[in-house]
Amino acid sequence: MHVVGLVSGGKDSMLNLTKCVEKGHKIVCLANMCPGKRSVSSGTTEIDSYCFQSIAQEHVPLIAKCMELPLYTAELIENSSLNQNLWYEKTEGDEVEELYKLLLRIKEAHPDVNALSTGAIESNFQRLRVVHLCERLELTHLGYLWKRPPKEILDDVLTSGIKAVFVKVSAMGLHPEEYLGKILDKEIAEKLLHVPYVHAAGEGGEFETFTLDSPLFTKGYIEITASRLQVLQSSEVVTSAVLEFSAKFVPR
Repeated sequence: MHVVGLVSGGKDSMLNLTKCVEKGHKIVCLANMCPGKRSVSSGTTEIDSYCFQSIAQEHVPLIAKCMELPLYTAELIENSSLNQNLWYEKTEGDEVEELYKLLLRIKEAHPDVNALSTGAIESNFQRLRVVHLCERLELTHLGYLWKRPPKEILDDVLTSGIKAVFVKVSAMGLHPEEYLGKILDKEIAEKLLHVPYVHAAGEGGEFETFTLDSPLFTKGYIEITASRLQVLQSSEVVTSAVLEFSAKFVPR
């Protein structure tokens, strides 16, 4: 099949793309929902979304450059998760409709595209919205990570050669200084599997990652050139923090 990859830059959307290639599918282009300047009311690019990762989205064009693929983007508007029911129906102004418009634009530019790749693991809220859009757009949803155990996801990330850096933590037991800026490796994966009440693959938003290298990065990889830790919220129980960073493309 000819696939558009919906990417956040995180490990899961990139891992699912590697699965697509392993299954013999062709990645035609990438799609990304990215916060625009008018969407951000705080000092970071973190905005509230029920479906999309917003941290580090400004660096997704580097991923497209590494893969030598066209990237299509749409603006992720703050507070646009209007329809919060589990079963989604078309809702004007909802962030899902912005994704619909983006995918429609991609289909017009690439008539051969007939499948959509996503990295959903356990969120029915997200999956049902993807299925809804695929039905409207006559696309096949390719979600090879769906309902796979967290340990299998982490093992696949490590064995596939994906290099992912932690860019956000927001869960009890995940201390920013222990994770932010660190590469997901075997030691950290093992630690995540033993943190109480945390989905070890981060499916519940406990943490977010950004991919610096992948087997699909044929033209180069991404290097962080500067970074700083920023705390968003802090309490006696949980500290929510992000890694703000600059990065560059490094040719192979």
